[in-house]
Amino acid sequence: MVLPNPDTPLYNHPLPEIENWLLDLGCQQDRKQLNCWNIERPTWQAELCLDVEDLSIRYLKAGEG
Repeated sequence: MVLPNPDTPLYNHPLPEIENWLLDLGCQQDRKQLNCWNIERPTWQAELCLDVEDLSIRYLKAGEG
């Protein structure tokens, strides 16, 4: 799934499209906090949380550097 132009503010993207995009990237939705998503890659892990006006990303494990 491709989202609209990356210059478009996040809040202009429909939530179902954002959620489908995150699923396509291999993210897993947190069952207790539905606005948060987890993603794992071989060298790092992160938690993404979507709020009304913000997107926060917290790296849980990151490789060297």
